Amino acid sequence: MFQLRTIDKMYDSSVWTALSDDTTNLASSALRITGKYSLEFDKANGSANGTIAGASRAVKLNLDESSMQVHDKIQWSLYLSALTNVASCYVKIGTDASNNMQWTIADTALNTGWTVCTGVVGEPSAVNGTGWDPTNITYMEVGVVFDLETNTLADIKVDAIAVVPSRYTEDNSSTCIDSIARVDSGRFQATITSADASSATGVKAKTADKKIYILSLLCSTDTELNVQFQDDTGTPVVLIENIYLAANGGFVMNFPPEAPLVVDTNKDFDVIASSAGNITVSITGYVA
Repeated sequence: MFQLRTIDKMYDSSVWTALSDDTTNLASSALRITGKYSLEFDKANGSANGTIAGASRAVKLNLDESSMQVHDKIQWSLYLSALTNVASCYVKIGTDASNNMQWTIADTALNTGWTVCTGVVGEPSAVNGTGWDPTNITYMEVGVVFDLETNTLADIKVDAIAVVPSRYTEDNSSTCIDSIARVDSGRFQATITSADASSATGVKAKTADKKIYILSLLCSTDTELNVQFQDDTGTPVVLIENIYLAANGGFVMNFPPEAPLVVDTNKDFDVIASSAGNITVSITGYVA
């Protein structure tokens, strides 16, 4: 298994080019999950009469094809202020705009606020042209697809596109591909947005007689505060100690399938913040 490869941390918007005049106001934004900036742009009703807002850039990346596995992941963070008229989002990685692999996330899997978008290397949504040569990646594209070419949306943000290694495990009862595509009927994605989580706020409700296994956790806020994650008992068990966040800051945690964050049987998963302020928490995982 190779190490995590971040293709773009979105520090520099100047290396990105808008796909058409349906994409405007391409810039760096201080509202981000990792690093210094995210990439920000708007969907406009431009003369190109397209349904896509997005950008592309040249890259130079060699992924060791002997180490990369089909169950590894393509992952990025996406911020949308609203989901109205949004159809999907995608990332393309390859040689150029005509020859690449594409991973698409439907609107039903997206949140208002931040979403960790995950595609499986071995399950691309489309193979465009001749696809990709993982040992010679020279092109990347990100986009959000809308229902109509006249639809508009401001302040779309994309952060930290990466190729993420994922351990493959197999036993007699189940097979685990990755943190999103676990072969388990109890898999879920749960998201809450709150203007005041200064008292314990439920992120994922308990399922009777089952534990909650969390595989990824995203948190973002517009206010300087600290957050703690716990279960919902009378004397809560603290699962993640205080994490201190700057205004317009956030973080993403990924837990390997063999060592997920576990919430005990018949317990909710809650977040509590040190003060009021807009906060979004999104988790993926499974119950068993």
